[in-house]
Amino acid sequence: MARFAKRHIPEGGRILDIGCGIGANANWLASEGYCVSAIDVSPTAIANFIDRSNEWMVDARVASATELPFDNGTFDAAIEVCVLQHLSETDAALALNESYRVLKPGGQIFSIMAIKGHSMKAFPDGIYTRLQSSDEIICFFEDNDFHIEGCGPSKYLDEKYGYIFHWITRARRR
Repeated sequence: MARFAKRHIPEGGRILDIGCGIGANANWLASEGYCVSAIDVSPTAIANFIDRSNEWMVDARVASATELPFDNGTFDAAIEVCVLQHLSETDAALALNESYRVLKPGGQIFSIMAIKGHSMKAFPDGIYTRLQSSDEIICFFEDNDFHIEGCGPSKYLDEKYGYIFHWITRARRR
């Protein structure tokens, strides 16, 4: 995701990684010269991120996608990898509204969400997951005041589960 996003974000821009986990995307973007902030709801993930490798001085914080601890219009771009798909419709809309709020006018969000028909074997039991069609994803972003710049399928080969299919969406704040 980070390499894809880099092609569309101005050099040196400010980027928010929503649901950063242990920080692979955030650290890579910071190593490429971006000013990166990263959030995750898991204190363990953030602690591991900071302990493991925060050589690029990423601003890593424990926070929820539905209540971002940043001022309005702070970021040029935001990325989220498989976060929105695990939130209820209500919370996903809140998270997208928060992303909109912290993006500068014209700022972009890059999103990966599981494709309708995705094998549920890849998700642990009890993990809520919404699988959506491209039309549903486009409507979701447009209903939350984003302009779709692109939405298309992507796949990668997972050693355990075989091919995993996702939608990659790029949307711009209006």
